[in-house]
Amino acid sequence: MIRRHWPALSVVAVVLAAGLNLRAEPVKMPPAATPPPLAPADVNVKELIARQAAQEQQYKAFTRNLLALAQKFEKSERIEDKDKALALRKAIDLADKEGVDNKFRALLNSLTKNSDLAMSDITAAAAQNKDLVKALRDILTIIQSDDELERIKTRMRELEALLAELN
Repeated sequence: MIRRHWPALSVVAVVLAAGLNLRAEPVKMPPAATPPPLAPADVNVKELIARQAAQEQQYKAFTRNLLALAQKFEKSERIEDKDKALALRKAIDLADKEGVDNKFRALLNSLTKNSDLAMSDITAAAAQNKDLVKALRDILTIIQSDDELERIKTRMRELEALLAELN
């Protein structure tokens, strides 16, 4: 059962990790003052960068596994497996179209470009993180739609069996 849902679970883990990645409280500044760079005590930037880099590596491993699984399903003789392969390919294509790899890289670059992060850098990184989370959720939706398709097919078989009994 878990083997069937591991791609969806992996994406959920990545989405949750990315969503929790840049959880910063807004700093209250005087209205006319420019925001000073954040001190290392305010945000542990090195830890944040390390977590983001680890999530990028997890995503790369996930996409490799997703591709391998799609290729395995494509070689199968069963129609259901071929349908699953199509859904997985859709998710892979969406990831390529959205440029999720590039979004991870851009987020990492924005966090590592300066040793002192200003508030504007953090808000830009938060916006990049929001785009990344949206793309990952879209991928998750496509992968989960495969499970929905399977439920619909099962329900159709049940209804056909009931109809045959009635006839």
